[in-house]
Amino acid sequence: MLRTIAIAAALLPGLAAAYDPVLPSFPLQDGWLGADAAYSIPLDTSNRAVWLFGDTFVRNDGKMSRAGARMIGNSIAIRNSDGHRQTIEYFWQGKNSASPDAFFSSGSGGSRFWPEDGFVWDGKLYVCLTQVRNTGDGPFDFQCIGVTMAAVANPQEPPARWHIHYSQLYARTNVLTGISTVVRGDHAYLYACRDDGANKGNRSISLGRIALKALDSDPAAGLEYLNQQNAWVPGSIHEDAKVIMDRGVTEMTVRWHPNCSCWVAIQMSNEFPAREIWRREAPHLEGPWSEPVPIFTIPEYRPSNPEYGADRFFYAGKEHLEFLNPSNGVGVVTYAGLAANMAHIATDLKIYVPEPVQLTIDATKNR
Repeated sequence: MLRTIAIAAALLPGLAAAYDPVLPSFPLQDGWLGADAAYSIPLDTSNRAVWLFGDTFVRNDGKMSRAGARMIGNSIAIRNSDGHRQTIEYFWQGKNSASPDAFFSSGSGGSRFWPEDGFVWDGKLYVCLTQVRNTGDGPFDFQCIGVTMAAVANPQEPPARWHIHYSQLYARTNVLTGISTVVRGDHAYLYACRDDGANKGNRSISLGRIALKALDSDPAAGLEYLNQQNAWVPGSIHEDAKVIMDRGVTEMTVRWHPNCSCWVAIQMSNEFPAREIWRREAPHLEGPWSEPVPIFTIPEYRPSNPEYGADRFFYAGKEHLEFLNPSNGVGVVTYAGLAANMAHIATDLKIYVPEPVQLTIDATKNR
């Protein structure tokens, strides 16, 4: 028992959350009709976690159909587990009304926030939000225009009573900061991905950080990044930032795994459409990172699979460390699916819902 508690404390710095054996699920209920992204952040020691979703279908009339539903930029859920079963409740602004809005609102009709990763520090919840604007009507017609950090002062309260303060980290179109976040020592480390026309074939990963003492004053002023000389310099990611991983993606997780005494990065493979989930490891946050190793092949690409669709693609692979079994290294990864044909998304409620899968993440064959 003491060993299990010690491992749990190492997995979740600042929290001593217990290993959760209950596989997460995302039922369509209470007007929530599917979303992507799906980062999870434990909020306390009793397996209470917030799940962060991106673009979300919602409605307020009880119909189980996406046809005629509204899409908002993000939603959240509070999930609780007692080790035997889960409860989950979804939240967004204007829930049960005819005018729904994203839980994290940009305050602008011309843009919206997509949640990236987040962390809890000193009793507060911090979430990185990528701000995007539409450039057309297709699923790929959008542009990232900056990154904002949301600070929730009272995450132990019900989300309807959360006090949220927004601080813009920067306004740029080619760098997504906070695709994974880690608290270590006196800093919150923010993994960043280059995502523009010149980098879509690689999407290199760099590393920034913010001093924890700057989080509640001016996070942008506290930004630093690791440069090519392995020095931390002030500001957001610039051209001289060190590339610590090649072939990155816009959503991933980096988590400490005590079983293998290393940091583990989980992401989808870097091609389109992505067909695998990759694992890397490193002794330090900045690396050196191993070459990616496939640990899972997306089964929905097989024509024999009942969920197969010729226009479907999958993304948003990430690990949820609270489900990592310390006795055998089996953990939980989620990924999301979408269809190029929007009509298929509207009619098929099995797609565009986070898909959890149990995988052996820590094993000798992965190292």
